[in-house]
Formats: sequence, structure tokens, C-alpha cells
Amino acid sequence: MTTHRWGHRDKIFKLVITGLGSTLIAETKTLKPLLIRLYSWSTTSKKSKLSSNSKTLQRRTDPNLFYTVDSVKHHFLMPRSKNRNPLTREQIINRAIQILDAEGEAGLSMRQLAADFSVDPMALYYHIPNKASLIQEAINAMLLECEIPESNQDWQSQLRQLCRSMRVMAQKHPKIYVIYAGSKEPVIGDFVLVEAFLSILQAAKLTPQATGHALMTLFTYVSGFALEEATGRRPYSNHIDIDEVARLTVDRFPITHQFLNYATEVDMDEEFEFGVDLLITGIARVSDQG
Repeated sequence: MTTHRWGHRDKIFKLVITGLGSTLIAETKTLKPLLIRLYSWSTTSKKSKLSSNSKTLQRRTDPNLFYTVDSVKHHFLMPRSKNRNPLTREQIINRAIQILDAEGEAGLSMRQLAADFSVDPMALYYHIPNKASLIQEAINAMLLECEIPESNQDWQSQLRQLCRSMRVMAQKHPKIYVIYAGSKEPVIGDFVLVEAFLSILQAAKLTPQATGHALMTLFTYVSGFALEEATGRRPYSNHIDIDEVARLTVDRFPITHQFLNYATEVDMDEEFEFGVDLLITGIARVSDQG
């Protein structure tokens, strides 16, 4: 009889976990002693079997709880706030953005993120399948921050404003922007920006081919300029020994040598605006030519 009773304890434990539903969340004085006793049963000789078999058990009434031996102990036997709000997808993404802004991709982990919310890591996977997907969500959220100009302006003004908005977005999230620049998988935010550029360029009355060329030229310039700033390559005076460069260029590269003062005194805002104006002027000329 003893063998029979202990042979079924794992099944009993699983049934209690999956069947009590929302009542279990309340952690009433009546249920808690029962859970403590069940947990002590589960941690004897058959703990390893229960750990592996219970990984697929998830109580349907609460997506934030995923049942393993350890998670049951964490969620039901440890003190918790009675007023705890359910974890949301938006909360996870916003916190991931904060971590990426501060520490970059290396500082983001699902386990640490779960610790920030005081939940089991499996609670995150209910909303986001993995770290790679979470990074893509953060990239998408960043792109959607880009302000799309109102259509009550001329197309040149709209293009100029959209280019500025992209740069401001990258300046706000430089570490995420660097990740975005190396990502090959498009997100919804990419299409939002492309749609905005194309809708503005339509007003310039370019041919479809010229519109495509203008789109890629603008996007490449703004993205490249923003990436140079995000990685710290620009301005060059931040990381280049100007005196050493001057010594190397004075004889062999005389024209370059003459522009060293520009490299040290460049105004990045002025330089960005110059490039955007140059491109818009060229697009306007193509538009006038029909």
C-alpha cells in the first residue's frame, strides 16, 4: 500500500496544480498548508521525474505562471503582493528598451528581465517567445517613435522634417539603432517609414524609377549619418589624434591636410542639414525635368 500511495503522489501534485484554478492565486490559509505538504512530497526521490514531466503544465487562468517544482514554490509558497497587476507585453518591451538604451544587447537577458518584474522567466515567454523576438519588438517600438510630418506642408518641407525625425530617433536610442542597422529582418516600423517617404515623394511627381532611387538615396544618407553618430565615429575629433593625422598628411596628402580644421570644428547639425538640402535640391531638379 505504501508503494502504491507514493507511486501516485506526482499525479496528485500535478492535478492540484492544474485544477485549482484562480483559487490557488489567493493563497488562502486553507490551501497553503496543503501546497507546502505537496511540495515536500515532490522534492523527494521522484523530484527529477516531476521536474521534467511538469514543464509542460501551465494553468490556463493565469498566463504569468508556468509550473515546475521551483516555480510552484516561488509563486505559491513565497510571500507576494495581493495587489499585483498582471504583466503585460507593453511592460516587457518598455523595460527591454530601457535596458538596451543603457547597456546594449549584451545587458539584456530574459532571466534578468524576469527578476526586474519579480516573476518566473516563463511568464515572459507567454508574451514574447525569445530574446531575439524581444529585440525586434524593441526595434519596432523605436521606429514607431519617429514623428511623421503632417501633409499640409510642401513635399520638400515634409522630407526635411522626416529626415530630421529619423536622426532624432537614432540619437535617443543609439544602442538600439546600432542593433537595428545590423538587423536583416524587417519590422512594421520599417514599412511605416518607407510608406511615409513614398507618400511624400509622390507629391514630387517623379517617375516610379526615380521615386525608388530618391527613396534609397535619402534613406541611405540619413541612416548612415545616424549610424556614424550612434557608434561614436562622428565627429572625428572625439576619437582621432588630430596632431598625429596632421603629421601623417602634411606631405603625402596635402589637400586632406588643409581640411583638418574642418574635422575638428564641424557642427554635426549643420552638416546633416547640408546633406539633406543637397539631396532635396537634386530631387527637385529631377522633378522639374519631368
